[in-house]
Amino acid sequence: MTKSGNRVSLLLMLLIALSFSAIRFANPPNNNISYDYYGSYLYLPALFIYDDIGIRNFEVIDSLNSIYNNTPMFYQFSAGSDGQLVIRFFAGMSYMFLPGFFTGHIIALLTDYPADGFSLPYQRALLVSGMIISLLGLFFARKILLRFFDDVTTALSLFFLFVGSNLIFFYTYGNDAPHLYLFTLYTIFIWLTIRWHDKPGTGKAALMGLVTGLIIVSRPSEMISLIIPLAWGVYNWRTFRQKVVLLVQNYHHLLIALLIIILTVLPQIIYWKVVTGSFFFSPYDDPSSTLKLSDPQFTSVLFGFRKGWFIYAPMMIFTVVGLLMMFRKYPGYALPLLIFVVLNTYLIASFTSLISFGWRAFIQSYAMLILPMGVFINFVITRKKILRAILLLILILLTLLHLFKTYQLVIGVIDGSRMTKEYFFATFFSRQASPEDKKLLLIERPHSDVEVLENEEDYNYQLLKTLDFEIPLKGRDAFYDTIIVYKGLHSLRMDNTNPYSDGYATTFNELTDNYYAWIRASAWVFAPDTVSMKQLRLVVQFDNEGKIYKYRSTLLSDEKFAAQAGKWSKIQIDYLTPEVVSKDDRLKVYLWYEGKEPVYVDNLKIELFDR
Repeated sequence: MTKSGNRVSLLLMLLIALSFSAIRFANPPNNNISYDYYGSYLYLPALFIYDDIGIRNFEVIDSLNSIYNNTPMFYQFSAGSDGQLVIRFFAGMSYMFLPGFFTGHIIALLTDYPADGFSLPYQRALLVSGMIISLLGLFFARKILLRFFDDVTTALSLFFLFVGSNLIFFYTYGNDAPHLYLFTLYTIFIWLTIRWHDKPGTGKAALMGLVTGLIIVSRPSEMISLIIPLAWGVYNWRTFRQKVVLLVQNYHHLLIALLIIILTVLPQIIYWKVVTGSFFFSPYDDPSSTLKLSDPQFTSVLFGFRKGWFIYAPMMIFTVVGLLMMFRKYPGYALPLLIFVVLNTYLIASFTSLISFGWRAFIQSYAMLILPMGVFINFVITRKKILRAILLLILILLTLLHLFKTYQLVIGVIDGSRMTKEYFFATFFSRQASPEDKKLLLIERPHSDVEVLENEEDYNYQLLKTLDFEIPLKGRDAFYDTIIVYKGLHSLRMDNTNPYSDGYATTFNELTDNYYAWIRASAWVFAPDTVSMKQLRLVVQFDNEGKIYKYRSTLLSDEKFAAQAGKWSKIQIDYLTPEVVSKDDRLKVYLWYEGKEPVYVDNLKIELFDR
């Protein structure tokens, strides 16, 4: 097609870009440097402003967070071997944030805004640079489509992919999701793969290495992207041998690409070495945010009403259909794309953390589905009139439905993480959810470490256990006291030789058949002085295969207990069970004492409030 023949797709691309930008800038987030984005971005201010890449001075981070409210809890950090904080997000996204960061820093220095890495100039500069980078994905998506299809097919494919899927939400109202940056990188990656196979060249190989390195250092699981260039054009034994010959003939291109990948990933490895003392560090030490390859949740990820991909982005079903259709006309491109999509879906389904609206972790893989979308759209517009009209009508109706669902998400009818099948259908065409409707949602989990059960009357009550320490456990007789006692004959003495109390443990499936329950733990404690009061805490936690997650504790010295030294005082904590990794995960309740002077514990009570 000549350039003049591609005007429809060009005009549509510009219209989409302008519309997305207008909506985005008309509705900027209160603070786009927040949550996951905040974790990826921290590298830049830590390195270039505070010269503290190891976050040794956490008071600075804590102080800035109190000003800008970047995160309600610091889940962005993991603990290193020496207890030092380690940024758990990979550094790749921070490379993408560099233009916005330096632009914001210069503006802050030239104005009265604080040059602290988080003030308004940084937020707005990152917003603009992020939009520009994200829209490059739209630009390269068009280039890829035009390589294989005519102008009309390209235009319709762009429309249904960008407007008919959840891409439209993340381009406009989503909180600058890093997945859009990866989507752009992947579109460039696909384009370079096509161009290198047209005519191998050193420059193309170098760019491939750079883009691949950026993808991998952003999310190491994206290493599966290497399947695309290595298997591009392969679909049988003959094409496999041809591909091996091509790679051998251009081995120096592979070496150049590999070298640049290593150089791109090297800063991350250096960071780990500087901060942890090791060249490699696994930040996903939390069982609730890790890969569980033995237990992929395909049904939940694809068809779950909470966040299922095909439920909230039904248009993407047609890209899968198009991918299967590709085997007839483009088998050499279909096979590597299919392998990637299958492996990527498996990895997403194996990740234990929940991802928002339409499972946004799929967003970057939409770049791999650009060609399948084109294949399906080309199939539609080349059918006979009646069938073509029916298929186009289905696509248009799905697009309109998705736009309405996006509107529901923006106004709060659709919840980002608490959806259920009952609520989904109860509010299917609603513009407002009633209080009765909202009872169908999953429980709203607190965004802080403090949890309080307020509506006890909505739950069934059960006393799980009372440890009154009346019968000494075998081997622990020496720690049972008969003089300082709250009730009965004995209390438990805790000191530096007995820092952990007897406790209570059970599995989640023994607690409840529901997906959550409330636990209330309480105990009576006698502390001789205010120092020891600050060293005694009541702990509730869950663990998966021995690894602790959702750990909560409260100190006896907390003002709400009004505890007094030398008197018996009650300590209590409410605890909402987590999104368990497995129903065999274990609840543990106990007291932990870090002091030397003896304190005394009696009547440790564990109560259950179940739906």
